[in-house]
Amino acid sequence: MNITKKYHEEMCTSQMDCIEFETHESKRSIQLDVTPYIGIIQYKIPSGSSIGLYSSPDLSFLAGVTFAITNKRWMSAFSGCFDVSLSRITSSAQTLTANVFKHSGTMLSGKLGIRYTYPKGMIRPFAELGIDISSILNGTEKQYERSEKWMDGIFPGYYANAGINVKLSRKNKQMISVRAQFKSLRDVVEKCSFLDGWSSVIGYTF
Repeated sequence: MNITKKYHEEMCTSQMDCIEFETHESKRSIQLDVTPYIGIIQYKIPSGSSIGLYSSPDLSFLAGVTFAITNKRWMSAFSGCFDVSLSRITSSAQTLTANVFKHSGTMLSGKLGIRYTYPKGMIRPFAELGIDISSILNGTEKQYERSEKWMDGIFPGYYANAGINVKLSRKNKQMISVRAQFKSLRDVVEKCSFLDGWSSVIGYTF
């Protein structure tokens, strides 16, 4: 544009001789995609975890929403993502003395990451990597009729996922999103791995 303007100033002396073209930055260069989703998650207890004596947690529900911000003018293939989700964690374990412990709670997770999406076609694969901060809400441990608080605290970690976005229209941004995700949390107090999770979800992007 600078070269064109310079040429216009030097060579065009009247409005009748030349037509000057200018571009204007798109008002919608920043795009926000919102994706509510539902799915399932299976938590796993890694070796050395601070809750290592407990059995593997049950398969559970997962529900949340992802916000993806993209600058179409600069890097249309990359997005900054913020995600918040809720899931249920329940398990039971029997000790060598035949005592049965039952554990339950709601996992609240917040994620912040970077996503790469293949920018062409109706089916667009994507991959994402970032940090995860989770906490167990209303966690309880029951033995016989006795109940007490279980696993209070905040557990940081990381996550990685991959999936596909299927566009519903060439002109509109509405998509069906399917993804698989792995997350790993750490117990900073005990300084060890705390909990891993494998999940699969389906969502709708608008």
